[in-house]
Amino acid sequence: MKKTALIFTAVTTGLSILGAVLHSSEIDMILDPASGLADRFAPISVCMTAVAILTLVLFSILALLVKGRDVQPVYHIAFASRTPIPLALSCLIGLAMIYGAYLCFRFGVGIRSSTRLVTILSAFSALSGVSCIVMSLMAYLKKSGIETMLCSFIMVLFYCLWLIVYYLEKSADPAMMSFVYDYLAICAAAVAGYYSAGYAYGRSRPRATLIASMAAAFFCVTAAPKALTLSFTIFFAAIGILNLVNVFVLTNNLQYKTDNAEEISDEMPETIPEEQE
Repeated sequence: MKKTALIFTAVTTGLSILGAVLHSSEIDMILDPASGLADRFAPISVCMTAVAILTLVLFSILALLVKGRDVQPVYHIAFASRTPIPLALSCLIGLAMIYGAYLCFRFGVGIRSSTRLVTILSAFSALSGVSCIVMSLMAYLKKSGIETMLCSFIMVLFYCLWLIVYYLEKSADPAMMSFVYDYLAICAAAVAGYYSAGYAYGRSRPRATLIASMAAAFFCVTAAPKALTLSFTIFFAAIGILNLVNVFVLTNNLQYKTDNAEEISDEMPETIPEEQE
């Protein structure tokens, strides 16, 4: 499965970088500095939309490559890493989230969110950074329990709170194209977090998890360069890389399903002697 994992990760990374370049160019080209409005049906916008749609279609097709494969619904088995590299990356991601939380608390996110709401968001983003490190460490140590359940729950809550804050800040912006990919990124990250958390709660949905994680990586990396604040840029970049790591590790741990019926038939004798009257 390592070859498949490398393909999934490489394709997602390449498309994510392409999305980031196109979206950055789009924001620089379509917004009118005077009115703040965007040019409708600009070629760069049409191109970016086409890339996003085709990317999601491609992710769905790629997920067919793992059809018939599954992994036990145990977090440290599904996301176990055979080398310390995923753990090291997760530690860097966690530290980046904590630094982003500091920037969020220190400089705020805009004028529409209250100080209390920004403080809560900063706290949850810092906790999400710690959770990222803890979950990766538990997977590396091949242990999981209440820690992974709590940490995955915290991360999903952070995504939901982040979406609320982002909506408050951008709800009055007339140029929807300037923030639509940010919303898609946070929503995709929340869905990916939900499916990934399923492994901490005894539920395995590998294809759905991979599609959501690849989509989250794509949209987060796409939105990162033009995010609302520096702290949000860090959040997008960190979460995008986190989902790339999850895609590689989960794909690498998938195995073909075992047919219980075949196992039972193998254990039974080939012939059953007839019962004597």
